[in-house]
Amino acid sequence: MPAAQPGPLQTIQGHLSPGRFQPYLDACGSDPQRALNLYEWNITVSAAFWEVIAVTEVVMRNAMHDQLTRSFGAHWYDEASILDDRSLRAVREAKRRASRGLPSGAYPSPGKVVSEMSFGVWVALLDRGGHSTHEGRQLRYHDTLWLPALQHAFPSGPGHQKKTNRGLRVVQSLRNRIGHHEKIFKEPFKETSLTLPTLHQHCLDATGWISGDVASWVSASSRVPAVLAAKPPAF
Repeated sequence: MPAAQPGPLQTIQGHLSPGRFQPYLDACGSDPQRALNLYEWNITVSAAFWEVIAVTEVVMRNAMHDQLTRSFGAHWYDEASILDDRSLRAVREAKRRASRGLPSGAYPSPGKVVSEMSFGVWVALLDRGGHSTHEGRQLRYHDTLWLPALQHAFPSGPGHQKKTNRGLRVVQSLRNRIGHHEKIFKEPFKETSLTLPTLHQHCLDATGWISGDVASWVSASSRVPAVLAAKPPAF
């Protein structure tokens, strides 16, 4: 984008909000134009990462749904004996959204319900599990979900429930920051030791846990490396 003139630049800063724009000013020695350039680049690299994450999310939920369907049927999400209260609440909300626009009394298809379940809901199915009112106890997702089904969704993954969960939570954290239009230019990323290039590779690796062919396809089409190479001068 062309450089903003002083008057418009001040207006742009005001509309972006001082609090949101301040980290960019801090990173650029309080130079407003350089800070705006960095803000623009942050938008561009976020969009490029989003394209990668979009594929990761779709193949993850489809792989998990396929394995859960093999073990428990297409409506596995209604099985109160395998899901804790938290997951069941999330499923109810997904079903509510999936039912919008359907005739009264009609039930959404499993595919529609699956598409309405957020990234975080899927990743939560890979954690320890929680209280189940139906079972009157704490559920261990390692026993109810991982061993019979979900381990098979990641044939090239870590082979360990906790490591799989942890790896996908890194992708989820990046997804959430991008989704809320937050900065991602600072390295390392949040609580991880990952730089943006290694974070990109991590997303590709997580996709490869499910399918090497899909990961190769995403890697070949990803805009992230080119955008990273166009990073503004040192700030």
